[in-house]
Amino acid sequence: MAKHWLWAGASLGLILQVSGTAGATEALAVAIEPVEQLAIPFAPPLDQDLRYDLVVTKSSSNKGRSSVRLEQKLRFVRTEGGYRLTITMLRVDVAGKDAIALAKMTGATPDFLRASFGPYDLNLDTNGAVLAMGDWLSLKAALTSSTADMSKLLEPDPAKQVVARELANGVAAQFSGLSAEDAPYLLVKGWPSVLGYAGVEGEAGKSYPINGELPPGLMPMPLPVQGTFTLSREGNGILHYAEKTEPDRKAFAAGMQSVLAGMSASWPTEQQQKLRSAAAAFERTTMTDVTEMRLDARTGMVVSARIAREISGSPGEKASDTIEIRRIDLQ
Repeated sequence: MAKHWLWAGASLGLILQVSGTAGATEALAVAIEPVEQLAIPFAPPLDQDLRYDLVVTKSSSNKGRSSVRLEQKLRFVRTEGGYRLTITMLRVDVAGKDAIALAKMTGATPDFLRASFGPYDLNLDTNGAVLAMGDWLSLKAALTSSTADMSKLLEPDPAKQVVARELANGVAAQFSGLSAEDAPYLLVKGWPSVLGYAGVEGEAGKSYPINGELPPGLMPMPLPVQGTFTLSREGNGILHYAEKTEPDRKAFAAGMQSVLAGMSASWPTEQQQKLRSAAAAFERTTMTDVTEMRLDARTGMVVSARIAREISGSPGEKASDTIEIRRIDLQ
């Protein structure tokens, strides 16, 4: 805990002048009240399984609301340069459908589908920031192994599979062009957004500016963002971190248009023209990211978190993508 005595001492003379003798004692007590300096650590439990729930919810004014629950286990191992984090999916629950017990997937399951569920190995630095996807070449080969199977999954009707095949080719091309460093931000839900905060510090409750970049993934380039964050303490050894950021609007529009153009490069001309018209709407689009985390003050690990992205376009058109994370094996 740090105490900011310099500010209190410099202000003491002015406080006495404006308060008078009667209120001097009370004013002095307020002036010298210590300010708590907080910092986020990172010391995850090693060589043990940690169980988490992730609920991914998508909502839009056009398509309604859908949600998927992912039950996962995480395991941290110490490495020479930091840590290796292995994320294993245990179960997937899609609202309105039967749960998928991933351990029961058979050899008949297409490679790209099995690879979509991991397990994923992430290489982390000493602060827990994601550096790269482990064994990315093998994983990428599996994800791009069969666009024919992928198109059948997207559209079972053979008469309608032309567009589905082109979409599958676009998805495969997107994976093929990803580097090991960028892959986690596209493939791994939630965790790249809540790792790597070790060393963030500040006075409890004070708002600080953020000037940085949105990590690449879906975007073909880093996206400049601005915003604010606060760090505070809850009871029971919990730190609370909250941030709100918004990207540069012109850069966001250009990035999204570039992504759509790349995915549709092999589409029929008519489909490309429709997509270009839709892409123009991004000139009027705003995007806001809000992240709130409750962290173990000893380890820096997430106890619970909420990551929300809201996109607004034309009047009345809104979409949101929210990920909620909750540790489920705490006693």
